[in-house]
Amino acid sequence: TGTITDPEQLEKIFELEFKWAEKKGLLKPNNAAAQAPEATQSAAQSPKAEKSVATQMIEEFERTGKGRLKVETYPDGTIKSKKWQDENDKNRVIQEFDEKGNLKTDRILKYGGSTFRGENIDYYPNGQIKKRYVQAVDDKTRVIEEYYEDGTPKTKQNLTLSGGTYRGETIDYYPNGQIMKKYNQAIDDKTRTTEEFHENGKPKFKQVLTLVNGEYKETTHIEYDKNGNVIKEAHIDNTPVVDTPPRRGSSVVDNILFSSGTLKKIGHLKAVDEIENVTYIFPSEAAYTGYAKVLKQANETYDKICAFAEAEYDEICAAAEAEYDEICAAAEAEYDEICKIYNAAVANGEVEVAKKAKQEEYQAYKDKNAKTYQAYKDRNVKTYQAYKDRNVKTYQAWKDKNQLCRDAIIAFGISVHPYKP
Repeated sequence: TGTITDPEQLEKIFELEFKWAEKKGLLKPNNAAAQAPEATQSAAQSPKAEKSVATQMIEEFERTGKGRLKVETYPDGTIKSKKWQDENDKNRVIQEFDEKGNLKTDRILKYGGSTFRGENIDYYPNGQIKKRYVQAVDDKTRVIEEYYEDGTPKTKQNLTLSGGTYRGETIDYYPNGQIMKKYNQAIDDKTRTTEEFHENGKPKFKQVLTLVNGEYKETTHIEYDKNGNVIKEAHIDNTPVVDTPPRRGSSVVDNILFSSGTLKKIGHLKAVDEIENVTYIFPSEAAYTGYAKVLKQANETYDKICAFAEAEYDEICAAAEAEYDEICAAAEAEYDEICKIYNAAVANGEVEVAKKAKQEEYQAYKDKNAKTYQAYKDRNVKTYQAYKDRNVKTYQAWKDKNQLCRDAIIAFGISVHPYKP
């Protein structure tokens, strides 16, 4: 849908809307229930399904006359949509219907500071739910559900916002209702688990990926036959480098790590760098203590730099977000004021005033969109630059830490070439 600016087109559109509103008895506020009883039509009232929540809400609004209700129809008089909003436009309920009167979409929305969020439901022509999408008002959680035409679940997602990305669990189903696939992404994104199933419900495949030194490596791989029996299984040791010195016991240093190596339990005072194929032997407890002290200091410095960079990034993002919300709210308020003038003119039958207000409303709509879009771009530029700056600082700190750890392991350990297990 484009924006119309031609005065003659605007006048024609206004006349059509005015005549339609007059015919439906919508020229006076809060009279939808009394003057438009035909507006209670809803496909959700059919025996195929119970009334949806949105249908019940709109029926209540029609009965009480609270808020503002707008009804659109097809040329034959069949209801095309119902749109309700409260007096402050903080809550909205929207329904859409096909030409046969079947309910297509329900939307129950709440204003969250910059946009409307809430529940959206799409329906099959038979009244069964096709898709349900729930977005929290603060946009920190999202639930997505899809269904087959007979009502059997098809896909379910439960996602939580973490680090700018939505993560959580996704489940796909066979048409018979059995689980086809599960995918779980940990909130901290350190593990990703995939499970697949045969149509009879028996396990088919399982894989676990673990974040190791910035890369995902497979730590579990299992395959099953149709009866659920294991036919292939592997567990790989890809334990990541830790940020604290390893524990020691009985004069045996286990799990000694350093920057380029993979975790390896070698035995008495030994560590292995598998990438460079080198074994390092600590000649004494004192040598290991010296290495562990450097490692601890390097990690503490790295943590401080990362914490400062993260706090700086969060502060910039919060300021940019607040500025964006302020601009959007101001633009929305300007637009609402002009809309009130138009709605009042229509309600009072002031045709000429309404014509002029209609033109101003279109211009205000364009101005609002231009301002909010520019604010959106400005916010993204600021946050992206802050994101890059943070990553540069933390990456350099990470390299400095690793270099210190490598220098320490070389200084305190004795290398043996090549590595022999």
